[in-house]
Amino acid sequence: MTEEVPISASERDDIVRIAREAIVNAATHGAARKVTVSLEPEDDRVALRIRDDGCGIGIDEMPARIGYGLRSMHERAAALGAQLTTRERLDGGTELELLMP
Repeated sequence: MTEEVPISASERDDIVRIAREAIVNAATHGAARKVTVSLEPEDDRVALRIRDDGCGIGIDEMPARIGYGLRSMHERAAALGAQLTTRERLDGGTELELLMP
């Protein structure tokens, strides 16, 4: 059974744009072959997670690598009152997590 995710139309638009940018980044910059996207309720918030099997984002170099796409994802997340986290996965690739109140 699939649980409905309680979000407004404008929140949905921002979430879709964040997800699309993360997927494009995974393919373009990370050379990912597989990207997994999940959007589900979690406790009292909504969680978007995007995981890929690419080369990773290079967290140590992160401040130097923040381009327009990643910056716009952070701005959208802030406008939603959400927390956006990007991290390298232990098994390779990158995970982006958006937690909305």
